[in-house]
Amino acid sequence: MFEWEDFEGNLSLCLVPELRVYPHMLLYDECRLKVPYERKFLVVNDTDLPGCYGLVPQKRMEDTPVFYSSPQPCGIVQPHSIAEIPVVLEVQTLGEHRTSVVIGVFGDERNPRSVVLQSTGRLADIYPVPRLIEFGRIPALQPNSQTFTLFNEGLVPRDFRIETVCKPHCYIIEPRQGVIPTRGKIPVTITATLDDTGLVADTVQLFIGNSLWTTFMLVAVGTGTKTVTDKPFVPELSLGCQFRYEHYSPKFKPQPPKEKRTSLGYSAFQMRRFKVRNGEDPATALRESCDPAQPLGAEAFSILPQSGVLQPGERQQVSFTFSGHLNTTASVTELCHVEGGPTYEVGLTGEASYLSYSLSQREINCGFQMFNNLHHSTVTLANTGKIEFKWMLNLSIAEQHLPGVFVVNPTIGSIAPGGKQVLKFFYMPGVPGAFSRTFQLKVGDLDPENICLKGETFFPMISVNLPWNIEGGHCLSPPRKGPSGFVPCHMP
Repeated sequence: MFEWEDFEGNLSLCLVPELRVYPHMLLYDECRLKVPYERKFLVVNDTDLPGCYGLVPQKRMEDTPVFYSSPQPCGIVQPHSIAEIPVVLEVQTLGEHRTSVVIGVFGDERNPRSVVLQSTGRLADIYPVPRLIEFGRIPALQPNSQTFTLFNEGLVPRDFRIETVCKPHCYIIEPRQGVIPTRGKIPVTITATLDDTGLVADTVQLFIGNSLWTTFMLVAVGTGTKTVTDKPFVPELSLGCQFRYEHYSPKFKPQPPKEKRTSLGYSAFQMRRFKVRNGEDPATALRESCDPAQPLGAEAFSILPQSGVLQPGERQQVSFTFSGHLNTTASVTELCHVEGGPTYEVGLTGEASYLSYSLSQREINCGFQMFNNLHHSTVTLANTGKIEFKWMLNLSIAEQHLPGVFVVNPTIGSIAPGGKQVLKFFYMPGVPGAFSRTFQLKVGDLDPENICLKGETFFPMISVNLPWNIEGGHCLSPPRKGPSGFVPCHMP
């Protein structure tokens, strides 16, 4: 609040909201020289008044080591909301840099917010372009290719090797290793044959010599189906003539499990499909039916359709469904009869399992932290079962309106059997005192589970240099130091 006096001596009040900027230090880490990198400051307004803010433009000199600018340097942040200031940084010289930045608040020009940009400049001698390889929507089990380029701007040729982290069996890299010539480039092709549908992300590692140089990402969305037959029929059925119709009834009736399915699931289902093709005389029609060679009791393979007619040149997709008790494996031989022709065998194997995962911790104890600094913690999510699952993690809806910044990265993904995912929690409570936030983890069709983040933040205080002995015989004990050497201030 400020007081203003006009020429007649009348006083006026100017109310200015208290805006806070997070984080105090924005980290850009290692930056290639003269390559733009973007990060964001958060402007938080917890008051009942709107506020106007603006990033003070940089005054550049010829020897300025770091350039910075913003595509949106100013704006208005509404009451009880957060605004963003994107800052684009370009490092001009090698080494570590700490660049001071000033963010002003309209009406409070005497008290600007000072923040810092931290960066490290390094030579851009070897790097991939682009750093994100996007396949888009591609069919599962079918190869699709994307290319990127490795650049060497150095003065000597360099040996390289490329590896993928999560699912190396899904990718063919050509060339996987080789030599990048001096001031040259090497085009690299990655062919992805996804073994799953949905969002798939993987990390690509670039090794120079025997050292890991950098990493970048590839993402794809698998579509269609991921099921194939264990044993194909033949490339083509040559039938030759028209057959009479005869219906083949199934030899058994599938029975669903009688146990009640819990959140872990006492049964599992896996679709398996094959295709039959008649490529012979156009005047020829095909009739076929499929029977299981033997029933299995509680475990069952059902077939749809069980019989049908194939016109010349047509294909028929047949679905096999397996149901069984938990932790059971069954195998059968399915027989496909063709009227007047041969009988084909298809071997089927099914296993009933359930989703299973583990967390390195379900309650994160953050301890004592500065209230206005950005902190982070990690939790490892592991797939301990035999089935790949998709997962999602978000802050509880009931707590999203509370003050502070609490985010997790990533928020969605999938984990193969035996795989792990590190979840990174970033938090800036924003106000002193105890805090608690709950993140909800959803794995497959299992019930959601909570991950709780707790801690306590403090405000640095100043102790007054008073004498420890006071008249009257009263003695003050030395002040108790709080976290990081700060002395809490207790007022009467």
